[in-house]
Amino acid sequence: MKNHLFLLSEGFVLTGGMIIAIAIAAVVLLLLIIFLAQYKRVAPNEIMVISGGGIQPDPVTGSKTKIVSGGGTFVIPVLQEYTYISQKPFTVASTVTKVPTVNQVPINVKTLATIRIGQSDAMRRTAAQRILGTDLEALVIDLSDVLGNQVRSIIGQLTPEEANTDRTKFQENVVNLVEPLLAEFGLELITLSVESVSDDSGYYNNLAIIEIKNNESRSRIQKAEADKNARSKEAESQQIAIKAEKESEQKIAEVEKDTQIKTAQYDREKQIAIIEAQREQELQNIEARRQQELAKADAD
Repeated sequence: MKNHLFLLSEGFVLTGGMIIAIAIAAVVLLLLIIFLAQYKRVAPNEIMVISGGGIQPDPVTGSKTKIVSGGGTFVIPVLQEYTYISQKPFTVASTVTKVPTVNQVPINVKTLATIRIGQSDAMRRTAAQRILGTDLEALVIDLSDVLGNQVRSIIGQLTPEEANTDRTKFQENVVNLVEPLLAEFGLELITLSVESVSDDSGYYNNLAIIEIKNNESRSRIQKAEADKNARSKEAESQQIAIKAEKESEQKIAEVEKDTQIKTAQYDREKQIAIIEAQREQELQNIEARRQQELAKADAD
């Protein structure tokens, strides 16, 4: 075998074996760069769906897809393909108009739902099968129709008053219908709210007018009852005052009577004492005259 020699600058000789080694190293380096370039990172708010060769089928669904959330993974060039699906919540609005209630009063209802891809592996696989490659705008339109159909179904079971006043129950009923349907797309409902309930026939306006009149009537009745209670309390207070005044006058009369009795008794006792004192004085005078007469008789 003939050896090939390559003379480089400064007398360095590059042999054929050295060239082959360098070529092999370059190929290995290139393959390593390509391999590292196929390490794909997955942001926290998205999932990666990988399909193609080298993926074991799901034992339940048989789907040959791999779901990666967070971190990253290697994608085999040529054999595998990958796609990202956003996990960011998105809103779906729905407006249904002139839907008849249980008593055939047509009403309009606006609802707003916040939705995202389900957080379980099963839900993510379902989302990869059902909505992968679907434009978000088109998906929102489809989901708006789904939401609107369920709202219509619930409206037909309610009276206009129930739909407008008990919105919590209204929302719960819609949620119970919507959640299983979203799960078929691998989606889950975060929030749902009934934004407004209205009608074009003036039904709710008439209810509002009736309610205002009822409130005014209740206010008048309450005022009349309050006035009646006030008058009753005032009369009761007057009766209590009159009774207290009479009791006071009676006590005063009793005190005056007692004072008069005591005064009369005092006067009587005083008069008796004067009479007894006068009688005693007379007796003393009689005794003094008698002594004088006896003394005079002895002297004679």
